[in-house]
Amino acid sequence: MTTSMLAHEKPGIQIGWYLYIFYEYQKKEKIEDILSIEIANKIKAFSEDNLRTFLTSDLKELNDCFRAKAYKATLILAGSILEAVLIDWLSDIHGVNYFDEEYYVTDRRTGRQKRADLIDYINEIKEIERPRWMDEATKAHEIRKKRNLVHAKLCINSDEINEDVCKQVIDYLRDVLKTRGVQ
Repeated sequence: MTTSMLAHEKPGIQIGWYLYIFYEYQKKEKIEDILSIEIANKIKAFSEDNLRTFLTSDLKELNDCFRAKAYKATLILAGSILEAVLIDWLSDIHGVNYFDEEYYVTDRRTGRQKRADLIDYINEIKEIERPRWMDEATKAHEIRKKRNLVHAKLCINSDEINEDVCKQVIDYLRDVLKTRGVQ
């Protein structure tokens, strides 16, 4: 019997066979996560439920994107995870849940108050944790810069978004997360 005959005569058998092969392949080819989802349970958190739920979801998605070679998405998620951890850290320091309330900083150029962005969260933690967090702040800024490469104007003339860059960013993210109790 040929495949076309199976498809015509017994489509359920053919589909079942393909699903069986697919799942067997998945079991054999299971690639280890590039960044463990267990981090979500180990990290020191101020907003326990919010942060852990968010991190579990985003770490799973980061791993899925990396495995699928979706490197732009991997960089965006790494930046998002970094931002969530830093917002939670500032919440812990100030005793205010900045997931619910805005965090404001003074704009260095204008002297006016503005809503904080990732660069501001990094700089705030860097100032508060100085000198201990200087190396991690540098790594956090590198994550931010690599995440920003996904913007069309920066990405269109660059081949910098690739597997090696994502591995480096994830290594940097792992180092930054260690400062919040992750081993």
